[in-house]
Amino acid sequence: MRMIGLPEWVQFQLAGRFGEGVFSATERDARGSVAEEYTHMVQRRLLKEARDHDAFAHPGNAVYFAQSLSTRAVKIGTSENVSKRLSALGDVLLLATEQGGFKVEAWLHSRFKGARIDGEWFRPTADLMAYIAGAIPPLPRAAHYDRRAIQTYVSSQLSLSSKRCAIDSLRRLTRLITHDRVRDPELFSWCRIDHTLAVEIRALLNEEVNAGSISCGTANLTLVHLRGLVRVLDALDLVSKDRYKLVDSAIGPLRQIRGSQDSRGRPLSSEEEARLRKAARSLPGYQGAMLDAAIALAVGGGLRREEVVRLSVNDLSETTRVSGRPIVIDAQMKRVLDAWLKKRDLLSPSHEALFCAPARCDRPLSAWSFWHLVRRAAHEAFGGNDSMCRKSCQCRGVVTGAHDFRRTFASRLLDQGFDIRHLQVLMGHKSPETTAHYDKREEETLFEKRRNTRVIA
Repeated sequence: MRMIGLPEWVQFQLAGRFGEGVFSATERDARGSVAEEYTHMVQRRLLKEARDHDAFAHPGNAVYFAQSLSTRAVKIGTSENVSKRLSALGDVLLLATEQGGFKVEAWLHSRFKGARIDGEWFRPTADLMAYIAGAIPPLPRAAHYDRRAIQTYVSSQLSLSSKRCAIDSLRRLTRLITHDRVRDPELFSWCRIDHTLAVEIRALLNEEVNAGSISCGTANLTLVHLRGLVRVLDALDLVSKDRYKLVDSAIGPLRQIRGSQDSRGRPLSSEEEARLRKAARSLPGYQGAMLDAAIALAVGGGLRREEVVRLSVNDLSETTRVSGRPIVIDAQMKRVLDAWLKKRDLLSPSHEALFCAPARCDRPLSAWSFWHLVRRAAHEAFGGNDSMCRKSCQCRGVVTGAHDFRRTFASRLLDQGFDIRHLQVLMGHKSPETTAHYDKREEETLFEKRRNTRVIA
């Protein structure tokens, strides 16, 4: 006799009491109807028997599915002590549990949000009951998944921005692997990664690049973080040495994803640079002369913003070296620097950094503060009538990023006839292909130069 509508483990308990599912009239009269016995079992909670059941086999936090006997609604909750929690709920029946905590609970709430009644209570839809019965495959995670790998790898990143980048890359990987079913990397069992899955990830990232969803650089960076996570898995002995070698060998060439998406940013024209520096000089206090000198160094030396803020007073000479490459300070740059150094001497800062923080001269200028000052000057020069610098502001179409100064340096040297190889040395690139990305000259300019150049004898 099959008891329709009752969980299998409840049927098993009733069958054990009445004998292999055969209910005689004597037993039914002595014990009452099946429904009464079912209610009796629920009220007693069957805690002693249920502890031997798989429902209570999960140590630590567990997500439980409990059904109200009066409303038939299903509660999806989490608790460290499921039996104690059920006793506090009252007239409910435990249907099943699975390993996990608040994040698994949140995913389940999102998964079945269409059946939500209120809070953690849901209608017993066919989809939800099928999931509880195991007819729908659970999240692709094993019972032994370990969050230590994710936490260790993210903690190994030095800066806050690097940590955020690592988390974003791991979320992207989780979303791709699970086909948008899971977005939290801590809910995925990374121990199951193998060579086949690594190849599949490469194919999925290529599809995203071809569709224009992500850039080639983002795809490459995602694979770099995947490789780093696999190394952490190996260090924690969460994967075998043989599997680690296979996956690591597969991820190596995966980084060579190629694409044709143009890089962002643009070089500044001479007029735009003049307007920007004029607006920079109008900033209050010592900020004006300082920002004017910083922009002159960034444009004239092709410096990154991190390299600008790392400069010290002792680094200044006619030919100095920054990040291992030579930086030439010409007469125009020296004149602007001298004006700033005079004001800096009056401030008498205690540090050796060339530039000072905008609010406190006793602290060095940070890369973020430098970019904030550039944005202020750019809004003053190109912002038009906008009172605030929003994403739609006109100034953001002129100065797109701090790297525009480096693009300006490259484009102007190319216009003056510098060879790509020479420019590569001045910019400190290892490959001329990287330098070629900075060539932002218009095609018409190249055609005009070709028309004025004699090629044949």
